[in-house]
Amino acid sequence: MDWLIFELMEGIQAGKHPSESPDALAQARRDVRSDRSPEFDFGPTTEAVPISGDDQIEWAVEYVANRLDATLAELGRAAANLDIIVNGNPSKATSTAKQGPQEVMIELADGDGSRKLERNDIVAASTELPGLRKELEAWSAQVRGQV
Repeated sequence: MDWLIFELMEGIQAGKHPSESPDALAQARRDVRSDRSPEFDFGPTTEAVPISGDDQIEWAVEYVANRLDATLAELGRAAANLDIIVNGNPSKATSTAKQGPQEVMIELADGDGSRKLERNDIVAASTELPGLRKELEAWSAQVRGQV
């Protein structure tokens, strides 16, 4: 999980970057779909706003939960793609396999060892993520003295 710590530190040091309004994003999507060059309206400042104090804790909690959610989604898609590669696409089954379907397993390895994940592990982790998010938010509130 050291990669996550490095991402947190880099994100806090970089600060919050202003985001486009939902209306501006919708207009840009319409422009792209209609083959028009999107018109960019740059606001008075596009510089990052520093994150300090308790805002760092709130930002870190949100970042960790979102990053874990995205990572689990990527693992799920990778497992599904590997399943199609190994067992074939069930909707395009033209020949019967000589063996039954094989279980797809993903092995995550780093310098400290490895961890094998099956699809059930990814589904279970995804199911538990909302609870983890609530626990992180409770911890954040406690650390910031809001409990």
